[in-house]
Amino acid sequence: MIPDSRPVSRLQLRALPVLLALVAGSCGEPEPTEVPPNVVLIVMDTVRADHLSAYGYERPTTPFIDELCDSAVRYTHCRATGPWTLPSHASLFTGRFSFQHRARTEIDSRGVLRELPLSLKHLTLAEALGERGYRTSAFVANAAYLREEFQLDQGFGTYVVKREPGLEKNKAAFEWLSEGEQPFFLFLNYMDAHRPYNTRPLPGERESAFSTEDVVHTSTLLDELYAEVMGAGRAAPEELVNELLARYDTGIANADLAVGEVIAHLREQGLWENTLLIVTSDHGEFFGEHGLVEHSKDIYEEVLRIPLILKAPGVVPGSVSDELISLADLPHLVSAAMPPSLASELGALFPRQSLEDFSLAEISFSRGKDMAVYGNRFRRERSVIYSGKHKLIRSSDGQNELYDLEADPKELDNLFDSKPRLARKLTARLSKYINDNPGQVESADPVQLDGDALKALTELGYVGDHSHEDRDEEEEDQ
Repeated sequence: MIPDSRPVSRLQLRALPVLLALVAGSCGEPEPTEVPPNVVLIVMDTVRADHLSAYGYERPTTPFIDELCDSAVRYTHCRATGPWTLPSHASLFTGRFSFQHRARTEIDSRGVLRELPLSLKHLTLAEALGERGYRTSAFVANAAYLREEFQLDQGFGTYVVKREPGLEKNKAAFEWLSEGEQPFFLFLNYMDAHRPYNTRPLPGERESAFSTEDVVHTSTLLDELYAEVMGAGRAAPEELVNELLARYDTGIANADLAVGEVIAHLREQGLWENTLLIVTSDHGEFFGEHGLVEHSKDIYEEVLRIPLILKAPGVVPGSVSDELISLADLPHLVSAAMPPSLASELGALFPRQSLEDFSLAEISFSRGKDMAVYGNRFRRERSVIYSGKHKLIRSSDGQNELYDLEADPKELDNLFDSKPRLARKLTARLSKYINDNPGQVESADPVQLDGDALKALTELGYVGDHSHEDRDEEEEDQ
């Protein structure tokens, strides 16, 4: 079932302990719970919102998440802070935007691109909860940018990195849950919708809706799309895109199975009522839109608009919020669900970042592979400000853009020159916010990756060219 798409009223918002955090300043802070809730945070890596049936997609990709929405609040305007794993997860854990936490790519004084981990001087949500009596653990499938070298493991008592499907990832998580007391903070990262996409057949009647013939490996098809779209500059071939979308949607459906299993386990173990459950993503995926393939590279809606579903004690079941919200607001949402003294304490550490009519996202030079293969195309820094229905992209190379997302959701009609007054206003507001809210922590030293790390990056398509001589190990992972 797709939840009622009618936004909640302001009166209803005052009754939502967690949802009120979205409108802090206009409706006040939420009324926290009496006992500390358990926290389960699930990130479905590389999942764009418009491919979830919970968000109106025509394929039944997410029946378990659809059902979860009946017990939760679904956010229609959630944005990632960046279009790839490292900066988005750093924002998710610190409650800071990319320009503040600086876990991203930067170019040094010699012109060398560096990938910077999250500084150990940052406070993470896991650290804050762990210091206040929570057991903390993370079971992550992204064996590239979530590996320990990037220092996103800060505060987790248990941190296990292994590329495997979500259903396999759950086994270790459930074992961990059985070994200790409450309250707990459990973070799960699923990679089913990331290259090469988990195309395992779905159970029962759902199999026919997602049938794909894997005669050609998914990475080969993606490389063909790169050659057409980013190499030759041609329009994406419809047949090729449709085949890739079928596999991508199957990956999302397999991630949904894993989410459903977590929900069932929490219910079976009597943990459901006092658990804050968040399901979201770190970024989306391009399939030829804007002349782009996969993710990173740029900051259009295909990679920035992500799902966010939040179930917490006391929320109005089946509610929908159209407030602007960002991954950088997640620690504040968690803080708002805590008992009064703890909510106040954590809220001060993790303040609300996005304002009621304003949110940010950015990209700094993309990743090393994009820069190496496509050169100057991605040698730029781009920042986004969302304000109401408008989205401004400020670009260091002067290629600025302005869109009316209500009238032009695919971002095809650049209004930057035709609406100069609005463009100046939003540019000034973006500049002022960044200048007034600098990061308080210096950048960490660049990551030095060993053979295993480079191998993991290569298998996920992050290093090397867009062709793989040996797919066997990649096949085994999915």
